[in-house]
Amino acid sequence: MTHFKFNNRTLQLLSAQATLSGTFHHALRTPVTRRSLPFCLHVDRCMTETQFTVEMNSERHSLTLPTAENSHLKLAAFIEEIANGPRLFEKPTESIHHLAPAAPPAANAA
Repeated sequence: MTHFKFNNRTLQLLSAQATLSGTFHHALRTPVTRRSLPFCLHVDRCMTETQFTVEMNSERHSLTLPTAENSHLKLAAFIEEIANGPRLFEKPTESIHHLAPAAPPAANAA
């Protein structure tokens, strides 16, 4: 499965744009195949919190964060999760444990 990621240039732009209010256009790319996924970011900055709205494909997602210096990193993780789907596990070493199928019901001998 290919994963869309931000490159360093786009992360720097997000850092600057998180301190502004406005509409910004970006694209996520896959590292190997260079497929792109465009999206639109609306930023509404207030004194205590900033609201981010991400429009990707035909979906709209919003996130409100307290105004802080590292909010662009949380925003980037949020956007990557929208593009790639939610992560099932935090650690890559964890695996899914499959449950054994249930025993078939015993037939009542009457």
